[in-house]
Amino acid sequence: MQSLSILVVLTILGIAIAQQNPMMCSFCVTIVGNAQDSFGPTIVNATDLELLRYFREECPRCAIKSAMMAAECEYLVSYHPLMLFRDLREQKEALEIHLDYSQELAVMETIFLPILLLLFAGSLAVQKAHLDGPYCHMCEVILNDVRGDFNYNFTNVTPQQLLDKLYYECDQNLAGPACMQCHRIARNNLVLIYNDLQAGKGAYFICQQLQMC
Repeated sequence: MQSLSILVVLTILGIAIAQQNPMMCSFCVTIVGNAQDSFGPTIVNATDLELLRYFREECPRCAIKSAMMAAECEYLVSYHPLMLFRDLREQKEALEIHLDYSQELAVMETIFLPILLLLFAGSLAVQKAHLDGPYCHMCEVILNDVRGDFNYNFTNVTPQQLLDKLYYECDQNLAGPACMQCHRIARNNLVLIYNDLQAGKGAYFICQQLQMC
């Protein structure tokens, strides 16, 4: 319920900021333009993970210019990653991507936000995996990287070795507060993760156990 409360508040805040502050248009165009300049022509082949890693580093840099710009960057990546990455790979103009984003906000305001509010009140049941898609995906990425690092064989792996590798993959895939949170989840759930990996459980199953999916 706490995570849902945060989601509702951030959704309302994101819509309010984007619609009431005209600077958000400029911020969005700048953020998208920076990504296009950074990747250049290779952006057409960029994977979701590569783009996500870029924005996880770019959003904190935006805070140097403006806290509002950083908030816009985080909101765009957190709630519209698939749309954003698709448009970037299609090499759409920055302003065109912003217009797609604005249309998505309108849909959220008229459809998705009321559903969230009803769910928050306990009137609807919506799958948590749908709401927490980006977090579920990143959880799977990290665990699959860990599984690959150990060649999918945990027979002789110690809990400390596993924890060290989890920390390493958190550092490789995330930054700032998100990385610290990743460390905390790994540390607090080490026994569960270790036992599941020893039993041959897959990444998605473990992420469900961690309530990330």
